[in-house]
Amino acid sequence: MAEQIPYSIIVSIINKLTSSTFHEFARIYGVKNELQNLNKTLESIKIMLSDAEHKQHNDPTIHHWITRFKQVLHDADDFLDYLTIRDSMLKASNNHGNVLNKVQNLFSLEKNPLAFRVKLVREIDNVRKKFDSVAEDMLKLKLNPSMVVILKENEGFCSWRETSSFVLESGIVGREGNKNEIIELLKGKGSKDSVSFIAVVGMGGLGKTALAQLVYNDDEVEKMFEKRIWVCVSQEFDVKSILSKMLKSLKNGEVGDLELDILQRRVREELNGQRYLLVLDDLWNEDQLKWDELRTYLMCGGQGSKVLVTTRSRLVSQIMGVNMPYVLKGLNKEQSWNLLKKLTFGEVANGMSPNLESIGDRIAEKCGGVPLAIRTVGGFLQTVNEKEDQWLNVLNGDVWRLCEERQSIMPVLKLSYQNLPLGLRQCFAYCCLYPKNWEIQKNELIQLWMAQGYLESTIETQSIEDVGNQYVRILLLRSFFQDASLSKHSDIISFKMHDLMHDLAKSVAGNDCCLHAEGKRFIGRPIHVSFLSSTTCSLDLLDASKPRTVLWAKTKAGSVSDAKLSITKNLKYLRAFDLSHSLITELPQSIDKCRHLRYLDLSSCKELISLPKSIGNLVSLQSLKLSGCRQLVFCTEVITKLINLRHLEIEGCKAFADMMPLGLGQLTSLQSLSSFVVGDDETRNCGKLNELKELNSLKGHLRISNLGSVKDVALESREVNLKIKKYIQVLELNWGKSRYDWVEEGKNSEIDLQLLDNLCPNQNLRKLQVSGYPGVRFSSWLPSLTNIIQINLYRLSNCQHLQPLEGLPRLKRIHISEMNELKYIHYDDISHVFFPSLEKLILFGCKNLKGWKRLGNNVENHHPLPPFPCLSYLEIWDCPKLTCMPTYPYLTELKLISCNVKPMIETCSVQLQSSSFNPLFGLKHLYLTEIDLEAMPEQWMKNLKSLERLSLSGFLVIEPMIRHLQHLSAGLQELRICQVDKLDLWRDEGNANSECQVPHGLRSLQKISVEFCDNLKAFPEQILDIQSLRHIKILHCDDLESLPEGLRCLTNLQTLHIIHCPLIRKRCQIKVGEDWPNIAHIPDILLIDSV
Repeated sequence: MAEQIPYSIIVSIINKLTSSTFHEFARIYGVKNELQNLNKTLESIKIMLSDAEHKQHNDPTIHHWITRFKQVLHDADDFLDYLTIRDSMLKASNNHGNVLNKVQNLFSLEKNPLAFRVKLVREIDNVRKKFDSVAEDMLKLKLNPSMVVILKENEGFCSWRETSSFVLESGIVGREGNKNEIIELLKGKGSKDSVSFIAVVGMGGLGKTALAQLVYNDDEVEKMFEKRIWVCVSQEFDVKSILSKMLKSLKNGEVGDLELDILQRRVREELNGQRYLLVLDDLWNEDQLKWDELRTYLMCGGQGSKVLVTTRSRLVSQIMGVNMPYVLKGLNKEQSWNLLKKLTFGEVANGMSPNLESIGDRIAEKCGGVPLAIRTVGGFLQTVNEKEDQWLNVLNGDVWRLCEERQSIMPVLKLSYQNLPLGLRQCFAYCCLYPKNWEIQKNELIQLWMAQGYLESTIETQSIEDVGNQYVRILLLRSFFQDASLSKHSDIISFKMHDLMHDLAKSVAGNDCCLHAEGKRFIGRPIHVSFLSSTTCSLDLLDASKPRTVLWAKTKAGSVSDAKLSITKNLKYLRAFDLSHSLITELPQSIDKCRHLRYLDLSSCKELISLPKSIGNLVSLQSLKLSGCRQLVFCTEVITKLINLRHLEIEGCKAFADMMPLGLGQLTSLQSLSSFVVGDDETRNCGKLNELKELNSLKGHLRISNLGSVKDVALESREVNLKIKKYIQVLELNWGKSRYDWVEEGKNSEIDLQLLDNLCPNQNLRKLQVSGYPGVRFSSWLPSLTNIIQINLYRLSNCQHLQPLEGLPRLKRIHISEMNELKYIHYDDISHVFFPSLEKLILFGCKNLKGWKRLGNNVENHHPLPPFPCLSYLEIWDCPKLTCMPTYPYLTELKLISCNVKPMIETCSVQLQSSSFNPLFGLKHLYLTEIDLEAMPEQWMKNLKSLERLSLSGFLVIEPMIRHLQHLSAGLQELRICQVDKLDLWRDEGNANSECQVPHGLRSLQKISVEFCDNLKAFPEQILDIQSLRHIKILHCDDLESLPEGLRCLTNLQTLHIIHCPLIRKRCQIKVGEDWPNIAHIPDILLIDSV
């Protein structure tokens, strides 16, 4: 098995040796020359590593050299890290000791400084000699230097990957729909240029080439284009080579070795004015300049020409200028099994045993929908015919190693892997520690990479977390990761690895990484271990002198006990330790023996009650996770000794529920701090708000709670410096301990405002949430947040004035809740911009809010306001006095509950610039509860041509709605009626003698829900006229006695749910109820006594 090259570690060591810390160290101990020579030796080895990794597969001598080199490298890294740790201990001691007792150098940490110095020099010399010996052996291997990953290092390796335009359609399953969708793209007008570009993106093995071949050879496509060209680009993106292949395809023969200028002229001559289709298959190029050069030569075609590119990388499509590529997905389970059957048994698969079919179906599913994987496995199964035991071996065995030996799937995936930078390869291989199909949390993975020293930043303004984020994006773009989950702000939260990619990671990691399952033995001496064990902890099976990573799958760590943790005293080189979700009650005192530890995850350890003071000796710790430790109580001041801490997660941790430790502000490397609670007990030694002063590297989400306990506002808040904390994206300010706490009274209005003024955030902030602020006025800095996307204001019980918000260019969401004293939302200048991006507005429980008012205008007359230009969602709850607000003609969802309908009336009458559209023409969902329907214009529903869902609740008098429904256009799919005494929506108020008919707007209805209509005795017979009806739900209608007799005529009805309707439930009892014959045809009937 190949050895993983620890490239990042050698880079990390070189960076250490050239750091200011080690320069000072060399000066003090007189080892400057030794360290310089060591650095030169490491540099000479580093440039050979790429070639060594490639050649080890065929040369056991090189493989053995890499094994030896790794051992020397890890030993050296441990030793140099030990020196770094001692330097950190010195700094920590200086921070916490008094001036007279401060330690001056590393000698002061030793009982015998002279002996320590001699030992130190001897160790450095020993490390240097080992590397010199490794370097001498390296010279005998005749390796070639390369400063970076050389994309040509595998020349010839991919020659078998050459593709063509030919495809056997009978061998392709499940791609007809994809083919048709791409053909539609080819028919599209594309860009204003004569030539437009389409990119098909997907991981290796999905069948992008086969799909492109299907499209290329389609009869319709052939008629669409005058010229068709197929070029397989693969790894080597050479413009001259591509043009040569194009000309060869156009001429249908050899063209010779022509100069670039001649090639491009001949290609132009062939394509000039012709509508052509060019397929560039398997494109890898991520160089913008190279693509721009090729693009120039392609723009000579006639109008409607298309360039279809297949690639594994979204980055390639972005470089092409294709922002919305066609993302190819895997085959579904049925398609996968059909393909496997066809490959294994041919066109006819009769006589297969049920057992074999079941096994084959599971094998196909395991292939993850990747046609190339299915083909590989199918080729093998074909050789063993119908031997069930062999099929089981494939299902349960390491089938992908077999694929590698047969050069089927792994060479394709490894080709992608070989194109990664060396450092990124190590990061990818590390991911095999996660179980298959695991949802990998991005921040967790980056912190684990950091712990191993895999991330190094060469740019002063770029943090190592930034490097990690860059690595994640690259791995996503190149399809090593997939299924990314994004936040509301489009930040990556998590992702998965395809099973095949997981197998690739496992393959390239070798024995360095082990995902250990119960009952299995360790192979070799793994450096990184992740346990899947569900019943017993296997730590005692591990060689404790080796591991740098020990993790547990989050759902399995419950098996870890306090007794088993005694082994931690031997894990002295451990960098990452994950015990989250375990049942431990305490950490052993010996945890400080893990002095190299960078990552410690104890989150959701619900039985954990204490941490030892010795945890303060883990001065290399970068990430400490204590979220969800609801019983954990310890002296939190010990945290302040962890001077290299970058990430502190304490959400829901009891130890930090009431206060922050004094001295937290010394942890100036902190990048994330999930929560900061202002202490309110003067007798305790707790940190004040100004502990945040120097924490200027904080990123992401920061919640500051219990601000009502700030005693000296001027002293504590003046230097919080939130304004210069430019990386914070989400800021929560709670005057109580949570957003749900009411703070009725503040200190006084001016002091409250001063505190809020001093908490002015940076302009980069995306989301602001303020809860419980007791002041009368909001701070003037609110309109200055030009990058803000979301503003939430909760329970500002005394606040009477809000600053103008209409000019904030990126503001998309506003939520104002329970601001009982707020009378007006002020606006300033509306001549230029007016809420240009606002999409969602929620106003809840603002009982005295009257509306919008011009700033400085004390008169009650209101100037006309422009409409919200982008508002799509509006929710107004319990704001009875709100009568003046901007109109909202472009909504798609509206909820009005216990509020005035005047703004609604004004909206319905607004004149839009486009005469072809009426107000609320795009409204799809409408919820009305306890509003004055009598005041609404009779034909206001005539505009609701897009309405799909209507909810009516709390109307004692339903007649006004009956009139309105007469004007509703057909298209309504769902109707909900709640708390209405008399259900008669079919009566024609204009003609008392006419027969009751279904209103036009209800003729497409598919679902009706009737809820909490206490006085309803009979379901209206007119419902039988709605033949489109598919779902009926009746909830808490206690007096309902019967259903319409002709319900069996509703042949499309699929569900009938009757919940807590005691009288009708008896009549609908299966087979015995009086109404059973009427409803027996309905497939899904639910009858229950309570919700």
